Amino acid sequence: MLFGWFVVFVGMATYMQTDVMFPRWQVLYTPSPAPSSGITEETLSCVDAGGKQRVWFHPPGKAEAIIVYFPGNGMSLGQSFAAVQPFIAEGYGTLLLSYPGYEENEGTPGEASINAGVECALDWLDAQQSASALPRIYYGYSMGTGVAATAALKHQPRAVLLDAPYTSLADAASATTGIPTVLTRLLLRTNFKTTPLCEQTDIPLFIAHGTKDYIVPYKLGAALSEKCAEQATFIMVDGAGHLDLTHHDVAIKQLRWLNTLL
Repeated sequence: MLFGWFVVFVGMATYMQTDVMFPRWQVLYTPSPAPSSGITEETLSCVDAGGKQRVWFHPPGKAEAIIVYFPGNGMSLGQSFAAVQPFIAEGYGTLLLSYPGYEENEGTPGEASINAGVECALDWLDAQQSASALPRIYYGYSMGTGVAATAALKHQPRAVLLDAPYTSLADAASATTGIPTVLTRLLLRTNFKTTPLCEQTDIPLFIAHGTKDYIVPYKLGAALSEKCAEQATFIMVDGAGHLDLTHHDVAIKQLRWLNTLL
């Protein structure tokens, strides 16, 4: 009987995994922003990501650097725009990504398609005269921290900002469900990791995590910071949860830190 339930669990975890991990039907479509926002929308043809993908771009100003924003799971482009407002106000250019299957993007979300969509967007950014020669800062939030880490291994940005990161998605799934990590690592088809950032690079990292984060537990960000201690600046945001982390003046600290690098 126990074996039978285990088979059912494994079957559900395997065949329903994409819908459970990527509830894209819950994300409201964000219309193209008004011209007064300074944001332009581009629809990119990204064959390996499944087809057309939306990105938003704000040209750089006095900061002469580009923030590439890797959103959390279920974030809309509008929510990403709100997250980078402090950087735009300081003159940073921004490229806001969205993932396959979300916000009328074509394709199905998964590790390979998400990575392909990121590469497509970065290729587009390389072709923009206003941005191609400028240093880039990768900024990942929640699930997007692992996506940012994967891209950073290939492209070596000037720095990486990580809000509410995990060590791996399998570790995060284990920490929140109680399922042993050995099983989550076995079952998850999508398992982004952030630890290669300090295993394979010396890119400066800024890590922020709230002590009351119950979606991606604080201990995972602390563990990543400890592992990457030689290259990471870590701030513990006392009392912050997962969804209100940016309400605790994290951007002010991030901008001060970036000013020491650029």
